Amino acid sequence: MSRPRTPNDAVCPNSGCKYHLKVKDKNIRKQGKNSAGHQRYQCMHCKTYFVETSNTPMYHRHISEEELIYIGRLLIDKSSNRAISRKTGLTLVTVSRVIDAIIQYAVEFNKMMKDKVSISQDELDDMWSFMRNNKRKWSKEQLK
Repeated sequence: MSRPRTPNDAVCPNSGCKYHLKVKDKNIRKQGKNSAGHQRYQCMHCKTYFVETSNTPMYHRHISEEELIYIGRLLIDKSSNRAISRKTGLTLVTVSRVIDAIIQYAVEFNKMMKDKVSISQDELDDMWSFMRNNKRKWSKEQLK
């Protein structure tokens, strides 16, 4: 008799899976760690492997969560990309790509900022309106 699986918060990110982003009746198991040290999972329905940072602004980023939160704080303070680059020590291209990921995963970013930094919704709304008004290079779909 095998032991029961440890409960986890992971959901399948595969859009072809019938349990895509569903919590109920999921069948996901831990499958070790990847080279960056992130937990790997496997969906037992579609046999897809994924990491814990899937569907977050941290996916495919080589920055720590603290750096992402610091960039978020600087965005709330309405800093430009160049100012963020100078303050964090990251290149301008990296900062721009991180901000693109923040825009792409806006809901997850807002949740993370509320939970970990206790930022109010008004401050987050100010940040998004600042980004919408001042960043012309992003498409309208990204800023909705």
